[in-house]
Amino acid sequence: MRNRIRAQPSGSLFGRRRSSCGSAIEEELENAIYNAGGILESNFGNLNKIAWGRSSRTDKGVHSLATTITLKMEIPEFAWREDPYGIHLADHINSHLPNNIKVFSILPSKSWSCQVYKHIAGICVPFPLFYPVLIVTCIGPIRSFDPRRECSIRKYSYLLPAEIIGIKDMHSTVEVDHHISDFNNILNTFEGDHPFHNYTVRSKYRRKFSMQKSRKDRRSTIKAKPANTASISELEEIDEDQNSSLYNDSAEIDQEGIGENSMVGGLDENIIDTCHDYGNSQKDLSSDMTVRARWLYEPDEKDRVSSSHFRKILRCSSGKPQKLLGLEYVEISVWGESFMLHQIRKMVGTAIAVKRDIFPKDILALSLAKHSRIVLPLAPSEVLILRGNNYQLSKQPGEVTRPEMLAQAESEVILSNVEKFYQSTVLPQIARFLAPSRPPWREWTEKLELSRIPESQLDEVRDGLRTWQEKLASRKGAELVSNQ
Repeated sequence: MRNRIRAQPSGSLFGRRRSSCGSAIEEELENAIYNAGGILESNFGNLNKIAWGRSSRTDKGVHSLATTITLKMEIPEFAWREDPYGIHLADHINSHLPNNIKVFSILPSKSWSCQVYKHIAGICVPFPLFYPVLIVTCIGPIRSFDPRRECSIRKYSYLLPAEIIGIKDMHSTVEVDHHISDFNNILNTFEGDHPFHNYTVRSKYRRKFSMQKSRKDRRSTIKAKPANTASISELEEIDEDQNSSLYNDSAEIDQEGIGENSMVGGLDENIIDTCHDYGNSQKDLSSDMTVRARWLYEPDEKDRVSSSHFRKILRCSSGKPQKLLGLEYVEISVWGESFMLHQIRKMVGTAIAVKRDIFPKDILALSLAKHSRIVLPLAPSEVLILRGNNYQLSKQPGEVTRPEMLAQAESEVILSNVEKFYQSTVLPQIARFLAPSRPPWREWTEKLELSRIPESQLDEVRDGLRTWQEKLASRKGAELVSNQ
């Protein structure tokens, strides 16, 4: 006899996109759960009926070890009596899955956990999926679960070839420590609450124009819009947490409607956002007259930075060099409450540019100033991994964590299985991207050298920031005097 297991839908439902190997992970998992008796025949094939939803990771091409999924599921009431972590229940579903997809555990009561991994096109892409569920027959109200909104901390790792930041095999321990210390001083600048408008596709986080705008004005705005930016709002992701494809990178259209790693002179196409305001066209991007840094002296309603562009970074630092299959790399840890599209990759790209003396060190403070507009390099996505998530009840006072989340987080069995898979399967596959003389790094570093910003443009931003700070200090002083 089965009890119905229920979960709160997590917002918009994602389609089952096909991977390059011709089989969608979601479809494989749905089939396995159905064959194991977890989905009714009347619900099979319709993800809406079982409220199949999930959180996602920032940017396409990013690997994930911590993706959260919700669904309704049929499951035996006695399933966890002698199997508290759902290992045997997971094995039952695994018997219906191909060898390259594995469920590690299923947790009972208010939620259960599934962790799934798959190889796509020869590159290992791990997807641990967390399935929160609720039993309908339980006493008391059923608490909803939204994996996107209740995720309070997202933990990313970026694996960077050590040579990219100047560490050579022949360097002494003292020299290596100096490079790591210098790099950490750069990375630590990102920690705290800052506007990261220069580190994303700014237009996607900009508030829409008032609907009261006249029809004539709206027509003129549409008419004046450059052709190569048409329908961008439909092509871009809103946030790392919404509408991003988890499994099929080829199905996504990259932001700004062009290829993900498309760069002109080491610059990603986010420069279009800035250049249009100056009347430049896309073909002017590689010219010496390209505006790569400027200061807004007057408010621009078409390019306004608001609270939606702010993010809080809890950690941004690099560990010491490690070796993988003979390749030396450093692991950059970036923890934050949430991230915008491209944000981490632009943070890493900018930090590398500063470490290699392509950008001055004050570019960090300048780029985090609300009124600056600076084009920054976009680092490759192949070595960015979502390693973990923390969850809290968003609508509860204080920092309240679901008991089922604590059980999953504290289970040595689950965590050891994830770590074992990461070490044995994920890292060896990612090793192919850790050679500094091979793609994607060889081409990226060559283009990075061309991304230098004219000193005259940086001086304008410096002057603007200095003037703004002086005015702010003067205004605060006047307010202090008036309050005395």
